[in-house]
Amino acid sequence: MSVETEVLVVGAGPTGLTAAAALSRWGVKVRVIDKAPAASDQSKALGVQPGILECLEDVFGDELPKKMIQEGFPVKAFHLRVEGQRPLDIDTSVIPSVYNFILVLEQNKTERLLTEVLSGESIQVERSCELLETREEGDGHLSRFRSGDGTEHRIRSQFVLGCDGAHSVVRHQAGIDFQGKPYSADFILGDTRLEWPCPDGEIQIFLGSRGVAAAFPIKGDHRFRFILIPKEKIPVESSAISREEFGRIAQGLCPLPFKILETLWLTRFRVHHRRAKRFQKGRLFLLGDAAHIHSPIGGQGMNTGIQDAVNLSFKIARVLRQGAPLEILNEYEIERVPVADSILKNTDAATRTILLGEKPYLQKIAFYLAPRWGRFAFLQKKILRGVSQIDVARREINQRRHFSE
Repeated sequence: MSVETEVLVVGAGPTGLTAAAALSRWGVKVRVIDKAPAASDQSKALGVQPGILECLEDVFGDELPKKMIQEGFPVKAFHLRVEGQRPLDIDTSVIPSVYNFILVLEQNKTERLLTEVLSGESIQVERSCELLETREEGDGHLSRFRSGDGTEHRIRSQFVLGCDGAHSVVRHQAGIDFQGKPYSADFILGDTRLEWPCPDGEIQIFLGSRGVAAAFPIKGDHRFRFILIPKEKIPVESSAISREEFGRIAQGLCPLPFKILETLWLTRFRVHHRRAKRFQKGRLFLLGDAAHIHSPIGGQGMNTGIQDAVNLSFKIARVLRQGAPLEILNEYEIERVPVADSILKNTDAATRTILLGEKPYLQKIAFYLAPRWGRFAFLQKKILRGVSQIDVARREINQRRHFSE
């Protein structure tokens, strides 16, 4: 049986949820399917940038950002500690935005709040729905998926949005190459409760010859996300890591005395840097991690996916509701590929040089210069403005307002 809808969104992470909610807000009929039987309870991505909060406010009003801030931890102070040098203090209040902070908010909470927005549009995520096939048919797509009870269903839609992550079935069905490769090092994450000499509400970053450690405050008593990137290469076959091994690695990378009171979530993974060769094939589009993945340095991944979603959703709404020509959808790739390429280039350079030290002499130079150059106010402001994504967000906000007038 075929069920008609205007847009099929595959994947209910932050990107897919944002796309579906925005499309519905602009009057487009949408369905969302996701392979997982339930929403994830893992924290995963943490940082929500000021530009994304401005973007979400523009689309959904200020209620959503307010709820996100209430549930998260607005952080304005960073401390960069390079071994042998005095700490560099960074104040995000110089970011020219009402949201002049980095919002530390667990991804599962972001997803829950976006799901609430979607529910307000009378749309529910259809879970345990595995996409089997999607193909062009006439002036749209015919997609086939299997539900949790094993029943196969068909959906006819005018557009398909692949928001289904790094292993995207939509991208595979479209035959689009995902070009790039993995980094050589393991990234280790741990949501912990710490006892140590640092304040709860500040970010601490430690750069040393043995690797990198960073601690991001999470709302709650002495809760921190510890990110560890050791240079030591230990062959592993599983993403699992014990509390004992995590503690040993953390002690080796963090120069401050600390005690792990509790571990809430631990994982180890290998990071890739890849970009889809194309973001569009006819009426099929790739967004978020399905289109680009990169190092987590700078906290850009989830934020870029949310901007992808709003950019494309508005264009689709213009076509379906304002009679704009179909060709304007080509602008999605034209506008978003350079953004993805810039982030990939910058995060890759920083990861290889600062985090992994693939060229030791460059790492030594970076370690020497970073805390010195970082004391120049204009450089801090420039870097924070770029990381915050406010320039890209405001450019697209102005574009939407221009066409809405």
